[in-house]
Amino acid sequence: MDGSQKIIPRLSSESFRYLGLWLSMDLVWTKQIQVLNKLVMDWRWKAFANKIDPAHLRASVVEYLFPRMEIGLMHADITQKMCDAWMSSIILTICERGNMSGAHNINRMAFCLLANIPDLWFRTQTSRASELLVNLNSRGDHGKSTVARFFALTQKQMEYPLHSGLCSRMSSKGNVFLE
Repeated sequence: MDGSQKIIPRLSSESFRYLGLWLSMDLVWTKQIQVLNKLVMDWRWKAFANKIDPAHLRASVVEYLFPRMEIGLMHADITQKMCDAWMSSIILTICERGNMSGAHNINRMAFCLLANIPDLWFRTQTSRASELLVNLNSRGDHGKSTVARFFALTQKQMEYPLHSGLCSRMSSKGNVFLE
């Protein structure tokens, strides 16, 4: 731009990509969810098109697919139902490529444990909790605002104890721990 052109603001609902994450000013995650879904479906299609064996598929899930999904899973409003559907597609693909009979009736958690594939929902929750603890325990300005928001959240949950599953304590050095 040469400076003489008008800057036309976009709608707040319009998605844009920032540091690998698709977001909008309204925090509607539709585009990011579509991108994550496309990653899984493209992975599945390539597995069948290239006739990849199950051992390589397992490695591609852990070393390629999950890391590419990480940023979207960490920040977007992803539900357990979505993660479970993606895990079902992944497991079904591996089972079908391995000619396993009864793949639709397999126990997902047992398969993940035996194949050494982390469950996508648990991995997402672990990443989010780790990020929260890092932010709570950092000494920068963003750490202070995170601590303030976190304690406001815990105070709000203490008003409604039946819904509270979150407990925290602070060490003498000011570090926050989730219990």
